[in-house]
Amino acid sequence: MHFPRDDVGQQQGFAGIITGINSGDANYTLRTANALWAEKTYPFLTDFTGIADRWYSANTTNLDFINKTEDSRFTINQWVEKKTNNKINDLIPAGVIDPLTRLVITNAVYFKGTWVKQFDINKTADADFRVTSDKTMRVTMMERTDEDAIFRYAETADLQALEMPYEHTSGKQLSMTVLLPKDNTSPWQKAPLIPNHSS
Repeated sequence: MHFPRDDVGQQQGFAGIITGINSGDANYTLRTANALWAEKTYPFLTDFTGIADRWYSANTTNLDFINKTEDSRFTINQWVEKKTNNKINDLIPAGVIDPLTRLVITNAVYFKGTWVKQFDINKTADADFRVTSDKTMRVTMMERTDEDAIFRYAETADLQALEMPYEHTSGKQLSMTVLLPKDNTSPWQKAPLIPNHSS
């Protein structure tokens, strides 16, 4: 990863990346949020909370996992909902946190953007998506095969890679890069169908 050898260099690098990601753009919204939630009988050290906040924008909170398990779960889920514009509503289901829980680490990413090359909504259709080598599921897919559907693409004997850029105005270019295994039974051998999870 070529991380700097000194801690300060690493911390400054992470802080710069996080600030850049969260600075935004007129054409897209991208936000990240990190948090650590510990049982209240295990308080965070002041030095640790300072480093987590200053360099990693990470919230640190003590909760009563032992006596108020469901309240703690509700608090964490509310935080995740807020950070993801209510897109993730029940990250931690009932029963996951119990009185033996000592630490929960959460990371939220919210993104909303517009493709540089839009997909035609009329060509959206359900199709099989391979989850594993022997399991498929029906999902809503987007398709684009017109003459303007030119994207950066690469492949090897084992892998296919496709990059699709998003609109931007600030000079901070974002794109989705799809990496998929390549085999004789892959539905990706023909024109690519993209899972419809972004607009």
